[in-house]
Formats: sequence, C-alpha cells, structure tokens
Amino acid sequence: TVRELTQELHLHRLTIRYHINFLLREGLIEELHGARPGTAGRPPVLYRTSRHARVPGFPPRRFELIAQTALATLLDALGQGDARARLFQKGKQVGAMSVKALGEAKGVKRWTPDAYDEHMLKGSYREMGVTTEVLSKSADEIHYRAFGCPFLELAEQMPEVVCDALDSGFHAGVTSGLGDVKNTRVRCMGHGDPFCEYILVWQKGLKARTGKRARAS
Repeated sequence: TVRELTQELHLHRLTIRYHINFLLREGLIEELHGARPGTAGRPPVLYRTSRHARVPGFPPRRFELIAQTALATLLDALGQGDARARLFQKGKQVGAMSVKALGEAKGVKRWTPDAYDEHMLKGSYREMGVTTEVLSKSADEIHYRAFGCPFLELAEQMPEVVCDALDSGFHAGVTSGLGDVKNTRVRCMGHGDPFCEYILVWQKGLKARTGKRARAS
C-alpha cells in the first residue's frame, strides 16, 4: 500500500504517489483491490509488479514470435522427444560455458553458495533483469526464488520445451560447472507459478558432514 511504501522508503506520501502513477502508466506495476484479512472499513489499494512488465521503448520487440516459430519448426522436423533432448543438451552446453566464463571473469577459484549468490544471482541474473530472493543459505546449500523470467511469454506457451528441456539443460550445465552440485527446481513460472524456485546442494560438503556424523555415532 502507499502507507507501507512511505514507511519503508521514508519518503513523503505525495512523492510515493507520483512514482506509483508513473509506474502504472508504463505498465510496470498494477493495482489490486480487495480487503485484507483482519482489516475493517474501506479496503486499501494494493500495488504489485506486473507479471508481463516491459521496459519502456519503441517499437516493442517481439522476439518471442521468432523463437516460437523456430521451436515449432524444430519440433516438426525432429519430433517432440528428439527435439527436447537436443535442446536440453544445447542448454547444458550454454550453462556450462556461462558459469565457466563468469568464474574466470570474477576470479572465482571455488564455487560456494556465497560465490553463487554474489556472482550469479546478484550479478548475471540481475544483468538479465531477473531479481532473486535467497530463502536460506548454508555452507553447502542455497535455496532461492527468481522473479521475472526473460522468456516468460514463450515459456507459458511451450513450457515442456522452454522450461523442461532448454532451461533444465541450462541449469544442469551451470551446476556441472559449479562442481558436484545437485539442482532441484521446486516451482516454475512457465508452469503457472508466481516465481521460479531452486535448491542447490553441494554434494561433497554434504557427504563430508554426513560421514563425520556417522563416524561420531
């Protein structure tokens, strides 16, 4: 709400309303009307980021139409199974190359949950316009959510190809570049969830800790 924003940002109410009106005109946020549990009287107006927000510009780009046509052509030529397998492998190749290049550019000697958070989530993801929220992090695990998929419109139309093949392959390549890491996708925007959610577990550290507990017992 406007009141919550003024308290959070420590700005005047009129300043908040000015920026809200601008963001509404640009389609970057949207209004929600409805009573909140436990509140009485006139329901407050709530604001949230638009699911399909676009950066202001002209003309609007429609790259998803080209991508959709290309993927449909690939499916027709190879069939669903073979096309998905090839997209997974290509995604894996790109993911492995991406994390290798990032590690070399940032001087990462060993990938850890902290390094992944700093360079991948707060670095590469943010540069792509994807914001993230880390739910938990330890020495051998990071659990996070990603908001704002750059391929959302295409993913919603073809989730089995974009999310389950290409994106899954990309994350498989990333985790192979990180080391002995297992990646689990918990939720997916392409399949209708409000965000994508992943859990990455560093297996070596986990096995070492499990082995110590077993020997101690």
